[in-house]
Amino acid sequence: KQWYQRRVAITAGMLNSDEEENQEQEEQEEPLGEDFISKLPHRASNRIFSYLNVLDRITCSIVCRAWKVMVQDRTLWTQVDLQKIKARATDKVVVNLAHKYRSYLCNLNLRSCTRVTTTSLQYVGECRNLQELNLSDIKYLSADVISAIGTGCINLLYLNISGCHFDDGVLRMLARHYINLQYLSLARCYG
Repeated sequence: KQWYQRRVAITAGMLNSDEEENQEQEEQEEPLGEDFISKLPHRASNRIFSYLNVLDRITCSIVCRAWKVMVQDRTLWTQVDLQKIKARATDKVVVNLAHKYRSYLCNLNLRSCTRVTTTSLQYVGECRNLQELNLSDIKYLSADVISAIGTGCINLLYLNISGCHFDDGVLRMLARHYINLQYLSLARCYG
């Protein structure tokens, strides 16, 4: 507001050029705010961001370029737990994560994320380095989803689909595509 009032006064001819220059220098000397996070060592800032949930990290990435670079560090995206924010975990969140961080993602927990549907779960198959996947208590799993995840995530070692509703086609896809699987949980499954 002050800046605008000064500009109006200058254009109206109320201030002379000397006063104008002094005020511009004062404006430049005023600090806009300091970013202490960006001044920290990489490991320290990385540790701070690791305590945030996924949506908070995404929000931090739009603060400034420095924070965006820090938030996109691969170590922050190797383990993603959406169970902590299950009420806000939607298809859009899962698709964006799978698309943007697919090469970093090793452990994905979608337990009880009831707003996540089979449409977005197919994108999880793009995460080639995924080793652990928890889909327990998801409403419904189709054979197409299990096939897409099994063919895409060739390094998958752990799969938890307990409490899910599915048909016999899912069991056939599990036997066909999950050859490296070391742990499979089918507890409380029905269909």
